[in-house]
Amino acid sequence: MQIELYELLSAPAGFFLYAGKRVYWVYLLSALAIASLVVTVQSGKFNFKDQLASFLDYKYWFARSSHCDFFLMLVNSSLRILLLIPLFGSHLALTVYVGSFLQDHMDDGPNLELN
Repeated sequence: MQIELYELLSAPAGFFLYAGKRVYWVYLLSALAIASLVVTVQSGKFNFKDQLASFLDYKYWFARSSHCDFFLMLVNSSLRILLLIPLFGSHLALTVYVGSFLQDHMDDGPNLELN
């Protein structure tokens, strides 16, 4: 139970390390660079302090839409761990069960010696 809880809470953090996700760290870094370039072109000057202040703005990171995004990431990883992994893992259990049933009722296959 403790391992499942750890996987449940750490799975969204893995999104930043997997290149198949939209929040991969390289994609975020490139989006930040593009946004910085656009702001610099629009304002006509590059001001690192102002851009950093707007990027770290509390209202931006804790807005209602950000909460919704964080919640959806948590729900997505929870569903994957709680539903999909046991569903696919059950195929292995079924395979072992069928194999043992056939072993008990049909015995071993013939042993063919080939030259």
